[in-house]
Amino acid sequence: MSTRSCIAVERCNGTVSEIYCHSDGEIRNVGERLLTYYNTTRLASKLITLGDISFLGTTPNVNDTVAYMRDKGCVECYARKYRSVKQFQSHYKVDKRRYDQGYEYMYLLTRKHGWLVKQYADPWESLTTALITEKLSK
Repeated sequence: MSTRSCIAVERCNGTVSEIYCHSDGEIRNVGERLLTYYNTTRLASKLITLGDISFLGTTPNVNDTVAYMRDKGCVECYARKYRSVKQFQSHYKVDKRRYDQGYEYMYLLTRKHGWLVKQYADPWESLTTALITEKLSK
């Protein structure tokens, strides 16, 4: 079974764009790749332009990251857009059944705090801190 996640980026104008990632959404996989290879708004935005993805690689290139539209010919897999970080976060509140999307992990690159992560009903936290905690618990 896949560990599904979403990846979102806050743009310079305050809007947020979000894509779905089907596989390996855990902090030790997608989370670590985001921190290592998509650590700026410019790099993360290149990823978001692909739309929904099946697998996150170390680059957004063909034969590394698998994108549904580019690599599988799927249509309507574009990034979803929100007016603000607040609107994005409120869209996925537990009481609004965010699990309908099947996201086990949610990643958000903010201009002020860098990469954040949220798992289920847990609060948002720094992805760096979550990754350290994950590695220490192993």
